[in-house]
Amino acid sequence: QVDPERAPQHARPCAPRAALAMASVLPLPKVKKANLSVPSDLNTFGRGDASGGAGGVPSTTSPRDDDRRVSRIADMVLPRPDMDSKPMKEVSNGSTDFLQSMKQTIVGRVPVLGWLPYYNFKRDFFYDFIGGATIALICLVQTLAHAAIATTKVIQGPYCAFVPPFVYAMLGTSPHASISSGAIAAILLADQLQFWHDEEERTELASLLALISGGWLVAMGLCNAAYAVRFLSQSLISGFVTGGSVLILVGQLRNLLGLMKMRHAIGFTNQVSAIIGALPETHILGTCWGLLMMMVLQLMMWLKKYLVAELKKPGEHPGWMIPAKIMSEMKELVLVTISIIFAYLTMVDGEPRLPVVGDIPAGLPGFMPAWDYPACQRMLDTHFRLKEFCMGGFLVALTSFLTTYATSKKQALQHGYHIDASQEMFALGMAGVCGSFYGSFTPSGSLSRTSLASEVGVKTQMSGLMKLVVVGGSLEFITG
Repeated sequence: QVDPERAPQHARPCAPRAALAMASVLPLPKVKKANLSVPSDLNTFGRGDASGGAGGVPSTTSPRDDDRRVSRIADMVLPRPDMDSKPMKEVSNGSTDFLQSMKQTIVGRVPVLGWLPYYNFKRDFFYDFIGGATIALICLVQTLAHAAIATTKVIQGPYCAFVPPFVYAMLGTSPHASISSGAIAAILLADQLQFWHDEEERTELASLLALISGGWLVAMGLCNAAYAVRFLSQSLISGFVTGGSVLILVGQLRNLLGLMKMRHAIGFTNQVSAIIGALPETHILGTCWGLLMMMVLQLMMWLKKYLVAELKKPGEHPGWMIPAKIMSEMKELVLVTISIIFAYLTMVDGEPRLPVVGDIPAGLPGFMPAWDYPACQRMLDTHFRLKEFCMGGFLVALTSFLTTYATSKKQALQHGYHIDASQEMFALGMAGVCGSFYGSFTPSGSLSRTSLASEVGVKTQMSGLMKLVVVGGSLEFITG
């Protein structure tokens, strides 16, 4: 008998070639994960067993994996087709597939149609209502400050917390994202609006910029262009945030020092020069109170950091830690409440001794297209900085989406759910477009508000509907 290993090439057994030829003709069944594994007992591999498999390979398989057959380590043997299996189902007709595809497309673009019919009011409504109301109160406070950063009327801030969150709740995929105003977006707004000296004009043009930036995001979202944010490096974002912090500091020195009559300045150096020139008009009481509130804010940030570290430790914790942590998350609301009480108690003959925001228009914002504002009509007629305004809108759109998506993605990874980047871009753009018809500027997400939404137990996008109720009620009954 000829040894197969020493026989010439033409005399060797051709069983492997026949097996390959047969495998190339027969249809390939689905490969199972077990077929890619090795024998469970490697000690007996290559020694043979009582039944004497060819090449010393055991001829029987493990009882746990009846379909596992291995000829050598890392080999894959296709499982036998099941001759008793049922025939495949017939392909459904084209109309059913078309309707199913249309349904998936519509639900993908309007996610509220997917989750609202299955919403569990008994289980989730209480948490969504409490969380939405809490975030809405924070938005009312933060948006006033963001409007001051954007150099627009302060009422435009709460307007940004009215319609945009509702639109995002209908179209967004993140239950924790808090859509309203944002500090980074406010910086870019102030940069685009610095060429107009009148506050009324800046406020009107901010609504037009919300329409332009929202249009950019809607177009990019429909084209699935969310990958564009990948070209923004971490160093670029870090430098932008650091530079923006310096601009916010210089821009808010006017309010901190109480320089209400300071001249309008364009550019960083001109702003510093204007502040130095107006220093003799500094409001001493307002400046001292502002510095005190900054110290309290920093102490609450340290308290939050300490409580987060303590609550992560195993074992029981004192009962006051969780309420104190929630209060530290709502630090802006706490500071505003303290400041309102102090301003009221220090009034003299009905006039506050501290510089205050002043009267805020009462009632809900009315519907008005952004291009119908007088300042917007003048820009469209004269084309003054119209090209720069449109390109600036693209920058505002990209930055606001990056801020929103980064905060939402962090919560999605923490809670184990998926968000669609392109749909998030589309939802944020529609929030800006719809908000521009009600006097809002460009909306954005917020890391602090999004984290707070997770802390207070928000479950679904229903919390965005609660924001509409709370902010709308506040604008209707508290303002004026």
